[in-house]
Amino acid sequence: MAFSHGDETVISGYHVNMKMMVLLFILCGGVVFTQVQPAQVNEPLSAASRQWLDEVVPYIISKEERQGFLALTSEAERGRFIEQFWQVRDPDAKTPVNEFKMQYYKRIAMANSYFADEGMPGWKTERGRIFILLGPPMEINRDVSDKNQRQTGAQNGSLEVWNYFGLSSPKLPYNVEIRFIDRLGTGRYELETSNMLRNEGPQQWSFDKISALFNQMEYLADVSQSPYAHLKTPQGQVESAVSLGLGRYLPVKLSFFGGDDKTTYCPLRMTIPLDTLKGKDIAGERFYSLLLQLQVLNEKNLPLKELSREIPLRWKPDSVPKEWTLNSALSLPPGHLHIKGVLYDHYQGRVGEISTQVVVPDFTKPQFMLSDLLMIRSGQVMKLTYELYHLTANDKGEATVTVIYDFLDAKGRVLGKQEIKETTTESEACRLSTEFNLKGFVPGQYQLQVRATDVQSKAMVIKSEDFTIQKTSINPGEK
Repeated sequence: MAFSHGDETVISGYHVNMKMMVLLFILCGGVVFTQVQPAQVNEPLSAASRQWLDEVVPYIISKEERQGFLALTSEAERGRFIEQFWQVRDPDAKTPVNEFKMQYYKRIAMANSYFADEGMPGWKTERGRIFILLGPPMEINRDVSDKNQRQTGAQNGSLEVWNYFGLSSPKLPYNVEIRFIDRLGTGRYELETSNMLRNEGPQQWSFDKISALFNQMEYLADVSQSPYAHLKTPQGQVESAVSLGLGRYLPVKLSFFGGDDKTTYCPLRMTIPLDTLKGKDIAGERFYSLLLQLQVLNEKNLPLKELSREIPLRWKPDSVPKEWTLNSALSLPPGHLHIKGVLYDHYQGRVGEISTQVVVPDFTKPQFMLSDLLMIRSGQVMKLTYELYHLTANDKGEATVTVIYDFLDAKGRVLGKQEIKETTTESEACRLSTEFNLKGFVPGQYQLQVRATDVQSKAMVIKSEDFTIQKTSINPGEK
C-alpha cells in the first residue's frame, strides 16, 4: 500500500523523499529498476513421461503431437497433454471409461504376453506392432512344412499369415492379408508383405496406412476376442472336457479343387448346432463367440499347417437358427493328411473336438479330372459349381465337354436328368456353374450325380453329392 504526504511517499511503511527519488532517476539515465524475476528453468522429461512417449503411444501419436509434447517445459504441462491426448480419442465422452484407452492398453498387454522374443518385449516386435494397431486378426494361418521353408529361405522356420476382414478405416481395403516369416526358425517373425486385395498384388507394408485407424477411435466389440487370448486354453481343455463327458465330435466336410503351385484348394464346411452354444443378449441381439483352431498333419504325424480363426456371430433373439454352417478354406499338398483341432465356445468354456482323415487329390496330374461338387442353396434354388482339368483341345485350341446331371432319390431312382455341352479354350482348368430349382422336391434325401465326358479323348469322370430337403428351410448366415 502507498500514499503521498508532502514531498514524501510512504511505501509499505517506509518513508521515501520524492526529490531524492527524482535525482536518482536522472543520475541513472532514466532507467527504472524493477525487481528481477528468476529465469524459468525447463524441467527435463521424467522417466514416466519418456516411457509414455517411447513405449506407450509410439504407434498412435502423430508427428505434430510428438513435437508438441517435447516442446513442453514442465511435468505439469506434460500431464495435462497426456490427459488431453486420451480425451480427444474417447469414442463416447458420456461413459465413465475411455473405451479407446482401455482397449489400447489391453492390446499392449496381450502383445507383451504373446509376442515377446528373446528379451524383446512383445510390443516392440513386428507382430506386436500390427496387433496393437489393427487388433486381433480374424484368421491366422501357419505353414510349417518343409516346402514352405525352402520357398521362404527359412532353415527351421515357418510362415504365419494374418487376415483381417471389414476394417473400418476408409484408407484401408475391406480385406487385408499380412505375412510374417520366421526365417531362421528362432521364433522371431519378420514382416514380409501384405496383400491389400485391391488388384494391386503383394506390396511392402506401410505402418502409415494403419495408424489412421486409431485416429478414428475404433475399438473392438465385447465379443471380438483375440485368437491368442485362448491359444493355450483349448488344447489343454480338450482332454479335461472329454474326460468329463463334455466333449462333442464335430464333423468337418472338405471339398477339393485345383490350387496354385502344386497345392489343392480345400473349401471347409462345418455345421454347428447353436443350441449347444451359450449366447449373450446385448442391446437387443444375441451374441456368440467361438474360436476355431485346426492343425494339419502329414502321414508321419508332422505338422504342415495351422489355422486359428475367431468367429463372432449375432442374430435377433427370435431369429436364431437351429444350426450355423462355418465356411473356411485351406491350401493343402496332395496326400494322406490328418486334420484335427478344436472349436472353443468363449462364453461357456466348452470345447468341440475335430478329427478327420482325408486323401487330398493331385490335380496337377496330366489326366482328365473333376473337382468336388460345391453346392450352395438359397431357398428353393441350388447353385452348383465345379471344375474340370486337363481337357483335350483340338487344332483350334478348343476343348469340348458334355455333362449329364442326374437327380436320384434315396432308393437310387433317377428323378430327373439334364445334359449340357460346353466348349472352352481353358483346357487346363475349366470352371462350370449352373442352378437348379428344387421347388418340386418333397422333403427327403437326394443325390446329385455329375458325369462329364471329354469329347476329344472320350475320357469320362463321375462325382456325386448328397443333399437333404427339409420340411422347413432356414438359411442361416454369419452376420
